[in-house]
Amino acid sequence: MRNNSTIAVFAAGYLFVFILLLTMKAMFVPSNAAGGCENFVCLAYRVLSEFQTLLAAGVALIAAMPVWHQIKKMNLQQDIMAREIIERRLDSIETKRRYLDINTTKLLRDIWGTVYDLSEEDYYVPSLVEPMWAYNIGQHAGQIISELQSQQTAKADSVRIEAARAAVIDALAALSNCAFTISAPVEYAGEPLLSDEDMKRMEAAVPEALAKFPNFVDAVDTARKAFVEISDIESSSVRERLRGIAEQLIRDHKD
Repeated sequence: MRNNSTIAVFAAGYLFVFILLLTMKAMFVPSNAAGGCENFVCLAYRVLSEFQTLLAAGVALIAAMPVWHQIKKMNLQQDIMAREIIERRLDSIETKRRYLDINTTKLLRDIWGTVYDLSEEDYYVPSLVEPMWAYNIGQHAGQIISELQSQQTAKADSVRIEAARAAVIDALAALSNCAFTISAPVEYAGEPLLSDEDMKRMEAAVPEALAKFPNFVDAVDTARKAFVEISDIESSSVRERLRGIAEQLIRDHKD
């Protein structure tokens, strides 16, 4: 319907121009120059002959209108498809952000609530670190690492997000190794294949691991915050692109 209306407007304009040219020809061209044209048919023929390029351009313009609208329709469909792809990307960014933030925060809260004296400005108390609790912390961190590595393998995110996620993985791995070092003497106690020397070496590593444990905890929290910040920036950028496409679709629809 909109195509037909547009064509009708151009056709009317084309007819108006033709009549205008015809009138000007009759009014301003002397009769002897008109070569004896004294009737409408002759004048119309002379106008068509002398202005054929202009008139042909008008015809071509009218004929091109359906094609032009078809091109606009194709562009609109492409914009809609692009919007769907970008929406899926936005959903992916925000889903992965939530997973990392929720799970690492849960891990950190377990640590903070167990081995920190929150009444003394978050004071770390090494004596509160139980070996098997540390073992469970190492396991929990390992589970998060496994999921994050799967996301890295998919290569479905931006370079910045993947770099930030890699930093979180490294921080979690360091925390997990530290926790397993603390729990090792209890975990392997009574192991027949373990020599006394190996057991003494594991026991000797515990004090240093306990001292460094809060540093690894802080590193995980820092990496988590950096990842969340970068993900939020990426999400905001994608939302701006979606807004731009939506505004363009509205303008095209009005046109």
